[in-house]
Amino acid sequence: MWTTNSSAKRRPANRRHARHAKRQAEWQQLDVKMRPRRRKRPLRRNRGVWGLRIAAIAVSVTSVSAGARWIYRESVVDNAEFKLQQLLVYSDGALSPQTLAEVSGVETGVNLMTLDLDAIRASIEALPLVDTATVERVFPADLEIRVTEKKPIAWLACQSEGVFPRMTEGSALLSAEGEVLRCDQLLPQFQDLPIIEVPVMPGDGATKQANSRQMETAIELLEKSANQFAASGLELLEIRMHQPYSLTCVYNQDLKVTFGLSDLERQLQDLEWIMTSAVSSGRKLSTVNTMMERNIPVTFQDSALPKAGSSDFPNLRPLGNQPTLSGDSKNSPVSSDLRTILRRG
Repeated sequence: MWTTNSSAKRRPANRRHARHAKRQAEWQQLDVKMRPRRRKRPLRRNRGVWGLRIAAIAVSVTSVSAGARWIYRESVVDNAEFKLQQLLVYSDGALSPQTLAEVSGVETGVNLMTLDLDAIRASIEALPLVDTATVERVFPADLEIRVTEKKPIAWLACQSEGVFPRMTEGSALLSAEGEVLRCDQLLPQFQDLPIIEVPVMPGDGATKQANSRQMETAIELLEKSANQFAASGLELLEIRMHQPYSLTCVYNQDLKVTFGLSDLERQLQDLEWIMTSAVSSGRKLSTVNTMMERNIPVTFQDSALPKAGSSDFPNLRPLGNQPTLSGDSKNSPVSSDLRTILRRG
């Protein structure tokens, strides 16, 4: 075989390339070949170790939990120092401590730490007359319950729906905020509350909101009338909503007064002036309509009028449609004062 100089020069390069290719092939062959048996054995060994570790942790947690429960039972649950000795109940309203204690369901002798305070509070606040309640532990052995009650100001009555006042079943009370409260227990404090007679009971359900114009005026009238006539002994007994534009009020002196739904200050002041003049003249009012600013209609009770020829009031002359008994009205300063009030001068 004939060779040339050029081929002789290229031979070493070809040999080096061949050796490099052979070595690279060997490296690739070594990287591809795996030894699965040696790889699996460490994995199996690690799994066993982790299983033992998990089991040990579980046993430790269980032991600690059991120990904690035992310590809690010995130091708290079975500890005689936490046995309830006193149930302290305070309320700012009509509900008695005995009633609230019965509703709470808490008895002396139970463990103070095992009581569900939220459940006790919820059972007390479920009472219609309760506004808010707080229940607190007083260590080491007392439980304190404080109750803020809603303040009823009147009974509600509705003949069309069979709602009557001062009864244990079906009766309803009205709070100062206009909330209708179901009466579950007839307490002595509620016996003398005034009555508001409504044509239709407001709202639905056991707790309702009465926010009509008439009801708002009735609530305002109860408060202002009590303040206005506290010294005179005139007491509002009943408010009737016979007309949508007025309120008919029955007072304790056989007096009926009709009020409009606005300007209560002026109407109450007029009623006070009329009553003062009537009392000073020895006459007893029967009806007054304070809706009128001028020429206020007034009637008197016949039983309170002096008899004809009486020397007590010789110059008394009745007003309005009352019959004249004796005397001359021109000489009667009392009649003149009443006319001034009724006619606004």
